Amino acid sequence: MKPSTSTLSATGMGTGLAAGPHAAEKRDPRPHRILDDRSRLACHLQWYLGSSVRRSMAHALSQAFMKRGLPRSGYHDNGGAMTAAEIQEV
Repeated sequence: MKPSTSTLSATGMGTGLAAGPHAAEKRDPRPHRILDDRSRLACHLQWYLGSSVRRSMAHALSQAFMKRGLPRSGYHDNGGAMTAAEIQEV
């Protein structure tokens, strides 16, 4: 797989919404977006429900890499999810 010429930006945030039959479980749906910072293309966008942030971010990054190839560089905030062992393996 050849590296792309742009950088990737990873963001994720919770909405605080809970509805339906599982509303009492307080599962928070979280969208994880992997963006190409140069073209603003969404390399991967997926909602994750009830999974750990570290595991879902690792999954989102691996999906973006499989779809668009490895980036030349990456940009992230060094938060807990991005410094987890799951991300180090990706």
